[in-house]
Amino acid sequence: MPVSGAAAWRSSLLPSDFALLRFHCGYNTRVFTGLIRHIGKLRSRPAERLQVACPTLRPELAHGDSVAVNGACLTVAELTGDGFIADLLEDTRRGTTLGSLAAGQRVNLELPLAAGERFGGHFVQGHVDGTVKLLEKRELSSSNWRLTFELPAWLAAQVIDQGSIAIDGVSLTIQELGQDRLSVSLIPTTYNDTALGDIQPGGMVNVEADLVVKAARGRPAPEAAEPPPLSLADLKKLGYS
Repeated sequence: MPVSGAAAWRSSLLPSDFALLRFHCGYNTRVFTGLIRHIGKLRSRPAERLQVACPTLRPELAHGDSVAVNGACLTVAELTGDGFIADLLEDTRRGTTLGSLAAGQRVNLELPLAAGERFGGHFVQGHVDGTVKLLEKRELSSSNWRLTFELPAWLAAQVIDQGSIAIDGVSLTIQELGQDRLSVSLIPTTYNDTALGDIQPGGMVNVEADLVVKAARGRPAPEAAEPPPLSLADLKKLGYS
């Protein structure tokens, strides 16, 4: 499918695509939105755990709750006085940036969407697809910023121009899509109220492609129509008599 505007692309979705989306988001997993309400700070970084401080989020947490940390869904293993501790699986340490975070770094935090809450952003599962490098960080007029990231082949197949993408858990719109890079813009609110403003060129971020795009791109190809039955004339053309 050629790169096109998100609106035009979404109009080509089949009912089966939305059925698959409802399955993933309604029955099979918790859902985040990519709208960051809390910023935490990494207290300590043992090999297989994260301790995060966030006094504003702590009253809402209970043991066993899910929380997205820089876009990766983790489980609250222990509560602390000002935050929580979460365990990291080997796959999470290798497949996200969480395994390389240092004490003192700020992280984006989000709780799953609760039933009846107003939905903003886009569907985010908290299942990080991979990590990419920030290539350029440029300040535009009026305190807006443009961030340009590398675009590896595995990600290029899952994104569209003007489509949604979660970067370190933040719901953003792809402003420019090139052969080997993509760019997003940050308004002052996003730059100041998330940890994205801390990232410098060369730094790595977690990315999760839009679930709607992944659902459609992963759908089976339409079955070919059955060929018409052979007639007697057809058989004679093939050498049968």
